[in-house]
Amino acid sequence: MAIFDSTVIAFVSYLSIGVMSLTLVVAVLTLYLRLRLISGERQRRRFNEKWLPIMEKGMYELPKAVPTLKRSELVYFLWLWNSLQERLKGEVKENLNVVARMAKVDAMLEGLLWSNSVNSRLLAMNTAGHLQALTVWGELKNFVQTSENPVVALTAVRSLIRIDSKAAAAVFIPLIGIHKEWPPTQVAGRLKEVKPDAASAYLEGIILAASNEELPRLIRYLRFASVRTAIFVVEGLLAKADNEEVIAACLSVIGEVDSGQSLHLLRRYADHPKWVIKVQVANGLSKQGTQEDVALLLNFLGDREWWVRYRAAHALGSLPFMTLAQLEELKRGLEDSYAIDALMQVIEEKRMAV
Repeated sequence: MAIFDSTVIAFVSYLSIGVMSLTLVVAVLTLYLRLRLISGERQRRRFNEKWLPIMEKGMYELPKAVPTLKRSELVYFLWLWNSLQERLKGEVKENLNVVARMAKVDAMLEGLLWSNSVNSRLLAMNTAGHLQALTVWGELKNFVQTSENPVVALTAVRSLIRIDSKAAAAVFIPLIGIHKEWPPTQVAGRLKEVKPDAASAYLEGIILAASNEELPRLIRYLRFASVRTAIFVVEGLLAKADNEEVIAACLSVIGEVDSGQSLHLLRRYADHPKWVIKVQVANGLSKQGTQEDVALLLNFLGDREWWVRYRAAHALGSLPFMTLAQLEELKRGLEDSYAIDALMQVIEEKRMAV
């Protein structure tokens, strides 16, 4: 029994020593990281104090020479330089590019693109876009085509667009149908930066090749194509579509891009039994509707689905010829309490906006 007790005591003693040793190691490591962070911040502050005046002056008056930029300072330079570029427009952006080239930043970009640090790679990609660095086009294209990280891929896309938007469209738009993980809002943001004529053929291609399951997601990107292409594609899809999500997506595009030439398609689906489709009809009519559509929207106000009533009321309030007095008159002619409530909300909003 005494031997057992001494063994337990020894085990507890060794365990206590181990815990104390581990605690000491963690404390030392924490202190080291803290000191390193403080040192890094001091270095960045000194770097900014030196380079910020050079960059700010260089926006308006190109310097004859700039200090030698060490490779160890490259990340500091790029953080400062990109933060300025994101806020600038016009000639001053190009002047800042000249300052970067004088510092030989473009020659150091390729190495940073293959850094083990994702943040460093993203910084290099963003810089390449602002600099319109054709020399790293191949590397950026490779990131778009092979990266499994959506942030990396779409940052590379943005840089390609800044270098050559037409050529970038040929690289990334065909991949939209494949990469479901790419966030739709970011994809839309990239498409918005490409001219519609450059995007049209590729958008049409991925939609015509898409499965029925993928169509609703992809159709909505047609708003970034030319109006002619967008309407041609959705008219073809509607001619054979029986899937409510596909129909709703097509009507959404018509409401966004058409100027009234496809009103007959919106009106055709006014009697559809699915509320999601009626909502898109109301949305489209809010931008393109005529006096002829007032009765249709009034009918929607009595729909059992709240979203249909809500969108119909707002569509009535959005019609360019509809005055506050006319809305009041329409409300007095209603008997359905839900319809009255929906229109009353819009009337109050318009009254507050006056």
